[in-house]
Amino acid sequence: MEMGEESLLYQFEKIEDLTDKAELFKAELNKLQAFTESLNRLVKNKFEDSDGKLITSIIEEIDTTSNKNLQLFEETKMDMKYFATNYTEIINDMNMQKVILHYEIKTMEDE
Repeated sequence: MEMGEESLLYQFEKIEDLTDKAELFKAELNKLQAFTESLNRLVKNKFEDSDGKLITSIIEEIDTTSNKNLQLFEETKMDMKYFATNYTEIINDMNMQKVILHYEIKTMEDE
């Protein structure tokens, strides 16, 4: 009896877009970003009628720290999108596997 072999890719699960997994984390970052901006405005408003080197130094430090934090929030959101895309690719790759089928070739003469 002759043997045959066929190699193919088999999709075990349907391909999914899992990039929405990052949205929950990004929503929390948006809340944190809004809180940072709100806190920055609140502190600046409290010091609005004040002056002096110490006040100026405090406001500059608040601005610097706030800007760094806002930049980090944006970078982290971009990272989350990237990681979610990679996660989607990894999961979808795992759902697709190479399968090798081995079979016997039967002819009318074999029966």
